[in-house]
Amino acid sequence: MAGIRTIKTEAEQALAQAFTSVKGKLPGAAMLREDAFKRFDAQGLPHRRVEEWKYTDLRTLMRNAKPLASAPDARAKASAAKAGTLLAGLDCRRLVFSDGAFVPEQSDLAPEKGLAIASMADALAKGDPLVSKHVGKVFETKDPAVALNTALMGDGIVIHVAAGVRLAKPILVTFAGAQGASVFLRSLVVIEKGATVTLIEDHETGDAQVNSALELVVADEARIDHFKITRAQGIHIGSLMAQVGAKAMFNSFAFTPSCSILRNQSFVTFAGADTQAALGGVSLLNGTQHADTTLLIEHKATGCTSRERFKSALDGESRGVFQGKIVVE
Repeated sequence: MAGIRTIKTEAEQALAQAFTSVKGKLPGAAMLREDAFKRFDAQGLPHRRVEEWKYTDLRTLMRNAKPLASAPDARAKASAAKAGTLLAGLDCRRLVFSDGAFVPEQSDLAPEKGLAIASMADALAKGDPLVSKHVGKVFETKDPAVALNTALMGDGIVIHVAAGVRLAKPILVTFAGAQGASVFLRSLVVIEKGATVTLIEDHETGDAQVNSALELVVADEARIDHFKITRAQGIHIGSLMAQVGAKAMFNSFAFTPSCSILRNQSFVTFAGADTQAALGGVSLLNGTQHADTTLLIEHKATGCTSRERFKSALDGESRGVFQGKIVVE
């Protein structure tokens, strides 16, 4: 009996060509990248026959793959410096990315006891033990968007907060984009026992294809308040993968005031007992805008409480999607 041949779309072919051409230039984690791309290549872009993606048919929506973003020039960096006006009055530590690349000269890297900050690209290139230990391992998922991100991850932020530390200010990570290109961001935040962190992601991009992934490791008795703001004119796929310890507090809130095509997906494991968590979000949509929020939460320990509340305000032909699964072992 003849085998079934999978026909690759134009976008999938372009992504395969991009990976082949740049894999030798990408920083570190060569085997991790190869394995991840094999998983993506076997599945392709997610589509309506994939249960978790049935409301956001990325294979149809993404008819072509934009070229990978090049290093930002002075004009792009200057534009990134002006981004994030929504939070301009916030007293915070600001870290700036332009077209997927870290801009240290525009970032607040002043030393603070118990806080370490690095560029993901640098950490991967140097084989940073923290990155080697956690990247790609925080939540085991076969999701094709996560696999593609792992294969092509370029830059992002690596934050390590020592045990018992309460940071003086919130950390605001601004991701700005001027290029109509593909950007693959990967970030890692590790919060040790009893530490407290407020982390804000602010994504403000033009007609780009952004695949962003954030891995959070929250130790016992730690607390994180995580906020994500997205204003995107192109396609934005955001994946949050979190592993939370015992007696911790995990709060996450996503605000989408403007988007074209957005999917925020969260994969969260409560690995320790008596943890408290709240996940929520608000989307303000009009015209033909599309925002998809998808959750998978695993309660692997006793006494954990998680509460979810998501709202959408829709106008015109816009579409808001929410789907969630909570697994209690």
